[in-house]
Amino acid sequence: SRYASIENCREEIFDAENLMRREGIRWLNSTTKSIEEISATIMSDLGLDKRKAWSALIALWTGKGLGAYEARTGKQLWKNEDWGQGEGTTTTLTQGNGLLIGSAQWRALYGNDAKTGKKLWEASDNGLRNRGSSVAMHGSLLYLISNQSFFILEAATGKVIVRKPLPYNVDVTSTPLLTDKEIIFGSAEKGLIALDNETLEEKWVCPVGAGLVYTSPYIRKGAATIETSPVLAGKTVYVTASDGAVYGINKDDGKIIWKYATGAPIFGSVAVSGNALIAADFGGNVYTFCTR
Repeated sequence: SRYASIENCREEIFDAENLMRREGIRWLNSTTKSIEEISATIMSDLGLDKRKAWSALIALWTGKGLGAYEARTGKQLWKNEDWGQGEGTTTTLTQGNGLLIGSAQWRALYGNDAKTGKKLWEASDNGLRNRGSSVAMHGSLLYLISNQSFFILEAATGKVIVRKPLPYNVDVTSTPLLTDKEIIFGSAEKGLIALDNETLEEKWVCPVGAGLVYTSPYIRKGAATIETSPVLAGKTVYVTASDGAVYGINKDDGKIIWKYATGAPIFGSVAVSGNALIAADFGGNVYTFCTR
């Protein structure tokens, strides 16, 4: 298939390497290395002690229930005491650069020291207290949507670097996808949105069907809601929607190139593994799609 061709694989590797170089992400070419060599290189480059490398696990939840535990024994390493959970949250934790990013709905986005659990900053202005979506961390920056805006924050301080007001509601749980040219995310009423990742101007909008269940606040009948996070495979963006469909969308122009209707709303993002795409709907059905 075209998906598995040498030319396509080389193109995807080239794009991925360029993206990581641009974002300052360290990476390792494992083509000629055994699993033992890969492990030894990572441990050496990061200065990890193999006896302690996987000893800690960042636990679940938010607010005063947030903590870190030793994976082997369950021993508590630290517990958050600096901020409360409020009405809870639909977001998941984001970890990187020694930081743990969490949130509480109607309160704020919080940055904690991943090693000690100490709160380093909180951000709640300009609609950031509407904590529906998880953040995407790329290098030293955080990318997220909230209320009716797209944000870029400095990860270390929580300082808002960019706030771009949007003409539609994005109070959904969709985490932005960063590609080589786009920033792509779901919305409450307009389907899938793509911004140009340099100018932040709207590049395209891909409408989807009306939601079978209304989940985003203050939306009306007919709202084309996407609560899930888009996933990129090659040049295709895969996303599920509240209308019960799985979509394959051209990342360059936002045109739908493939669609499968399940008949039940979907609130979980797709998973891609090799040439397989896996999705699950609200009715408890699991679907696997494969390219030939």
